[in-house]
Amino acid sequence: MKQALRYPGFVLGVSVTVSIIMLIWVLPEFASLYDAFETPLPPLTQRVLALADVVAHHALLLLTLPVSIVLGYPVCRARSIALRRQEERFLLKIPLLGTLMRGEAVSYLFTLLALTQRAGLTLPAGLTAAATLPYVAYQEALSPILRNIEQGDSLQQAMTPYSRLFPPPCAQLIRVGEETGALDNMFNQLAQWHQQQTAQRAETLTHTLEPLLIVLVGGIIGTLVIAMYLPIFQFGNLMANA
Repeated sequence: MKQALRYPGFVLGVSVTVSIIMLIWVLPEFASLYDAFETPLPPLTQRVLALADVVAHHALLLLTLPVSIVLGYPVCRARSIALRRQEERFLLKIPLLGTLMRGEAVSYLFTLLALTQRAGLTLPAGLTAAATLPYVAYQEALSPILRNIEQGDSLQQAMTPYSRLFPPPCAQLIRVGEETGALDNMFNQLAQWHQQQTAQRAETLTHTLEPLLIVLVGGIIGTLVIAMYLPIFQFGNLMANA
């Protein structure tokens, strides 16, 4: 997911930085030029100049706040389980990002379970080892799953209440593995399948975001450029009419 969002995040960050620079240093120069004409400006230009005035008066805050968030959020996230839990709940609700997170987490989980099964460890021992999964939602789900298995439930029965975290094919295939006594092979196949699907979806996400970024960046920069030069065309029409 980080790999898929790295390029879009970089492009979006550069476009926002360029926009802030234009609002702080470029647009005020045009504003002082237009004041000399003493002619009402187009509504779009007035709104952009008002935004530039707000940005210019809060430039320090706008420049330091993103840096503070980027540097401070990972520290707060590492110290707060509640923050990670809320973050995961939010991300899991986003259609494509949530699918990527589930695919990566399930692939990690089934890879560990396949390794522990082939090493001769019991299923509860494998689930205990899988508690190192770097997702709070899955860590919290593994505890009741492990408890239900120790009480006599099958893994498929224990996973069924958590279909939000484990896609439907997981439970059915695990039941087949339990009935045939080939859980290690089933875990390995599930891990490989989810890993391939996650890689394909990450690539799809990148290709999907590229045209959206082009439209977004073009809209932001285009609006600023049009707002700066629109009064020039208006003044030209006024002079021609005069």
